Amino acid sequence: MIITYIKPTLNRQSWRMLFRRKQKVLALFSFRFDAHLVPDLIANIDPIVDGWIGFDDSSATGVFSSEADRRHSLLQAAKENGADWVLAVDPDERFEIATATKIASLVRTSE
Repeated sequence: MIITYIKPTLNRQSWRMLFRRKQKVLALFSFRFDAHLVPDLIANIDPIVDGWIGFDDSSATGVFSSEADRRHSLLQAAKENGADWVLAVDPDERFEIATATKIASLVRTSE
């Protein structure tokens, strides 16, 4: 199941102005057994991205599910939500605030 959150336009605009970004950056992640880590992940990436898309794999019945299918679903959802860039992240990862500055410099141009 895909779960999507895109920040409202005014909030997104203020973050873009703060870091001088013109392009939309969405975080992509999937989770299954580490669902308890997702709220902290979202709190950590909130200043860095314009929204996030998560794939909830907790209802899968097999021991493993297709990583390729999850990636394809996440990338398709990002495309449908107008992402110019994606930040692929695992629920157990955390970023320092310097990451926002580095992302801003990467996506500053309109090319």
